[in-house]
Amino acid sequence: MSPDLISGLSVEDWTWYGQFQFLDIGKKGNEFIFQYLDANGNKVTQSFADLDIWEGWARDYFSGRLDEMAGSTLAGEDVELFWELQKMAFLSRSVCTVIAAIDKAIETSGQTVTIVSAPEGLDSYDWGTNTLFWNPDMRGSVDYFPGRGAERAWHTAPAMVGLAHELEHCLDDLNGLPYIEVPSETAAMSNENQMRYALFKKMPGGRQNIFPRPGLARNTEDIASEADKAWRIYWRNRSAYPKWKK
Repeated sequence: MSPDLISGLSVEDWTWYGQFQFLDIGKKGNEFIFQYLDANGNKVTQSFADLDIWEGWARDYFSGRLDEMAGSTLAGEDVELFWELQKMAFLSRSVCTVIAAIDKAIETSGQTVTIVSAPEGLDSYDWGTNTLFWNPDMRGSVDYFPGRGAERAWHTAPAMVGLAHELEHCLDDLNGLPYIEVPSETAAMSNENQMRYALFKKMPGGRQNIFPRPGLARNTEDIASEADKAWRIYWRNRSAYPKWKK
């Protein structure tokens, strides 16, 4: 079972935020399904063909609560990044806790994170300068090793998967942890796989196309040839991943 839990945020933080989430759509689901509690405490579900349509609805629905939402401090004036973070937060409560923890670290430490819109290349984080680079023009499915071809199933995934990886680096940096490859990348790949798993369960086509990342090196073999089997093995043998043999 995935540890996709509400943790890292206080109870007060979740008194309303935890009332909203994307649901598991199963193997045959062809739309995103968003569930929330209405003003009377009733569960309401709405379907969305894609996340951009959901964003259009959410911008109106949450218009009075933007400052309360995870990522508001991190994103600052970058509206596009803010809504990318919301998609991630409502898809994965585990990833949401990382986003919220970054906000808290910024607010309590007095540090800043510089957001740079980089219209070329993949999202990245510069540990030395507290700079998060992200590509607002490339948010669909991407090859994580561009120019060399996607030789493994895990090489291709939505861009927010890579952003989840970089956000963990950002949080560690804000918390004063030095970059040391094995612990730093283990934490980042764990957050990345939380995002991958959420998309596997909740994105149309995810059951067929979203695989766990098995290791840091590009040539790391897929855990299994089918996504469903790969995730079962990953969660049953969590301590075996990530692989470090290059």
